Amino acid sequence: MGSRRCLFVSNMCYILSKAVLFHLMVVSSSVSSLQQSCRDEERSALLQFKESFIINRSALYSDDAYPKILQWKLAEGQNGNCCAWDGIVCDERTGHVIGLDLSSSCLLGSINSNSSLFRLDQLQVLNLAGNNFSSSRIPTSIRNLPRLIYLNLSDSLFSGQIPYQISQLTKLSSLDLSLNHLTGPIPSLGNLTHLTKLFLSSNQLTSPIPSLGNLIHLTVLSLSSNQLTGPIPSLENLTHLTKLSLSSNQLTGPIPSLRNLTHLTKLSLSSNQLTGQIPSLRNLIHLTELSTSSNQLTGPIPFLGNLTHLTKLFLSSNQLTGPIPSLGNLIHLTILSLSSNQLTGPIPSLENLTHLTKLSLFSNQLTGPIPSLGNLTHLTKLSLSSNQLTGPISSLGNLTHLTKLSLFSNKLTGPIHYLGNLTHLTKLSLSSNQLTGQIPSLRNLTHLTKLSLSSNQLTGQIPSLGNLTHLSKLSLSSNQLTGPIPNSLFDLISLEANRKYECKPTSKVKLSRIGFVQHKRVPKFPAVSRRIGVLGPFQQPFAW
Repeated sequence: MGSRRCLFVSNMCYILSKAVLFHLMVVSSSVSSLQQSCRDEERSALLQFKESFIINRSALYSDDAYPKILQWKLAEGQNGNCCAWDGIVCDERTGHVIGLDLSSSCLLGSINSNSSLFRLDQLQVLNLAGNNFSSSRIPTSIRNLPRLIYLNLSDSLFSGQIPYQISQLTKLSSLDLSLNHLTGPIPSLGNLTHLTKLFLSSNQLTSPIPSLGNLIHLTVLSLSSNQLTGPIPSLENLTHLTKLSLSSNQLTGPIPSLRNLTHLTKLSLSSNQLTGQIPSLRNLIHLTELSTSSNQLTGPIPFLGNLTHLTKLFLSSNQLTGPIPSLGNLIHLTILSLSSNQLTGPIPSLENLTHLTKLSLFSNQLTGPIPSLGNLTHLTKLSLSSNQLTGPISSLGNLTHLTKLSLFSNKLTGPIHYLGNLTHLTKLSLSSNQLTGQIPSLRNLTHLTKLSLSSNQLTGQIPSLGNLTHLSKLSLSSNQLTGPIPNSLFDLISLEANRKYECKPTSKVKLSRIGFVQHKRVPKFPAVSRRIGVLGPFQQPFAW
């Protein structure tokens, strides 16, 4: 599960380890054209390390996993030279093993401080990611590998605390301990002044984030999905940061100044308990993804106009107030989520955001009309529900990729325009508005699973629904519909149980047919009523 959640991180680290190994191979081969045989004591250490594990092919996470160590064996010819074994890089001048990549090698077993691995004291690259070390602790003997520049122990079922001895590996450039079961505090890492990438995400780390001010070369910092508490420390010295993820922790207090992080491309602080206002983002002109959702942030949305590379913007589920600022310059935006705040005023023009696929502004206090959305031809999900929007529903005929449309609980008026072009729609909710006129033909919406038009002022007859064979929830209640319940309704065997019908039939409808739709006991059916209300109790709007 962990590997799936952070597949991007794992892949990036895998690529990085390969790049580092390739660099070592190039450097070592440039020293001498004559390949040295590996040293006897290091060959012995590798074979002893191999014997401490069994191969477990049944618990593989990645498709490219294979047991590299099976090829490690003594034999005549090249196989006796450990420098030619899978996953190993040697210094061609000295014959020392300087790189060991056993990532995704199907290893099962424990690893401890007495492991022969720690006799390979010339190692510069060590990658053991994607194995099963049976909840072993990270050995304190890691300090015996002082030349390490790259260390990856991710996704390998390590447990316990991060040993402080890691801070003695002062040449480290990349450290990845993510996707394990590590607990306790993050040790002081101030000595790792050459560190450029630090991945500790998806563990169970606690306590505040230690000072990171000395790590001035950091480009990537990922501490997400832990149980870290306290404030975010000062980040002003980390001027080379390109990616910062602290999401899904228990961090409190304000977001510190970000003005010096001018190279930042991805910033994720979501799902914490952060308070105060979002600081100025004006200097973050390279930002492509910004997420501060699910915090307790207040105040206005800051100026975003110069974040012209932004593709994803998530500010939802806070307590943000004031108007939505102009977004017209964010022409690369694909996802815009500002839902569940206290935003007011009209929706600004969005016609320049032609790459938008998801637009979510629901549960605010927005007013005024829905702006023209005709240019947003890539939209798949549109939710403006639970606001105070007025006026007619603008034409949506160009939004042919739309799968979910939610405009419920507003003050929209006028007729429902023809929706026949929206052939990919699966969910449509326009309930709790002031819409009038007849229900348009829906026969082209053959993928619809949920349809709610309840609590409006719709009139006329229910159109044929026979083509909507995937429909499971239908709510047309609290309107002014008249005429018969169409026979096609009774053929929708996916339709879930309904409890209330009110009908003034103009043709006889057999109760047995209604019971077939209900899949439950047939309720009392009033002989005469002035209105038809189809169907209750499905009056809760869709929660998308």
